[in-house]
Amino acid sequence: MPNALAYTTQPPYDNVRFSPHPITFNLFIDSSLKISQPNFDFPPSLKKLSPKAVEVLGEHNTRRFEELSALKDGWDFGRGKALNSDSLRTIELFLRSYNSFPERCSLFLSARGNLELAWDAGDDMVNSLEFYPEHIAYYIEATDDEGEVSLTNIHALVHKLLSTKKNA
Repeated sequence: MPNALAYTTQPPYDNVRFSPHPITFNLFIDSSLKISQPNFDFPPSLKKLSPKAVEVLGEHNTRRFEELSALKDGWDFGRGKALNSDSLRTIELFLRSYNSFPERCSLFLSARGNLELAWDAGDDMVNSLEFYPEHIAYYIEATDDEGEVSLTNIHALVHKLLSTKKNA
């Protein structure tokens, strides 16, 4: 796909010297995901859940998040990374679309510093998600479906999770 270019032509302030910079399509999309998602209240602190996430995940996982966000690099026998703030951004985006967790889903931190959610989907089957900066990796045990979706395709994962829930 060719990059679309856009140039700004006016300086943002009178006292700022201006030179036009190209804005590529990928940079625009990346910026949009980070800043301007509709109804997306990015947490004021990069290590704090938004009110929407607290509501969806519940009290237990909110406390668990506080514990996980306090971990420093090296927590997993020297291998674990501290919480990646972009992973927090990804889970926040996901929780805007999907809030149908059972009462007891579990929040984890991967050794890579990504947040993970896992929950019992019934019949001793587990669903799990890992929130990377640019995508979400998933495993749906009931259908033995494993893969990943980009942040621009979260709706496909939501559809997959909801349809699995209906078939259970």
